[in-house]
Amino acid sequence: MRAVFERMRAPSLFKHSILLIPVVVCTALFILQPELGRSPDLLTEYISNFVHYDLDRFLGNVLAYLIFSYLSFNLLVKLGQERLFWVSFAVFFILIPPTVTLVKLETIGFSGIVSALVGLYAFSVALNLYQKSKGCKFSFFFVFLLGVSVVAFTYGGYVIRILVSILTVIAFFYVFQNLKPKSSDIMILLLFLAPYLMAIVGLFPVSIVTDGGFINIWAHYAGIFLGYWIPLVLWYLFTRRPIKNLKMSLS
Repeated sequence: MRAVFERMRAPSLFKHSILLIPVVVCTALFILQPELGRSPDLLTEYISNFVHYDLDRFLGNVLAYLIFSYLSFNLLVKLGQERLFWVSFAVFFILIPPTVTLVKLETIGFSGIVSALVGLYAFSVALNLYQKSKGCKFSFFFVFLLGVSVVAFTYGGYVIRILVSILTVIAFFYVFQNLKPKSSDIMILLLFLAPYLMAIVGLFPVSIVTDGGFINIWAHYAGIFLGYWIPLVLWYLFTRRPIKNLKMSLS
């Protein structure tokens, strides 16, 4: 019986240990403190996405990475989408660093990939809501717009705030019309959404200027946008479900 348990447990431990590889890389680079130079090549530009010179930023990024990588992994596994997680995870580490390097002002730090994993977790919550709401496509818009609303109320003017709020409420209405949840289901959904919304607040603070410089706000925008929509596109390609006419969802 113990041998059976060990065989079942080993693959899970191995898969979880793969998620620690970026942490090991970040830790090694933090200890080594490499000098990147003023005119880095492509490899150096890529490595710069794992480099930290500040202890607080290093610990914050690593902790956020661990939280959202493991939350995303476990939720997608429970939803039967483990392959989707690993493909998305691989795509992130191929695509996010060069993309973030192009859009951010400061070429140091892990926050772009962390933002992508926050986006992946948000997609996982949206997919869970999609399944529980009997395939309501508005689930994906609702979760995404919820994050956009937080950013809009932080940086946007009154018109943007009102517009995004209206769109979020509309999406909310159609999701819960299909969901018809119990009070316990609503509490579970709020628990799922809480880490996502807290991360959005942390990634997009009121002031982007810190004692040690400034926050790579454009890296966060790029990371969370790609982190949400890349797995959504991959999920559609994997499942190959035809997108139903939105009028069917509205009826």
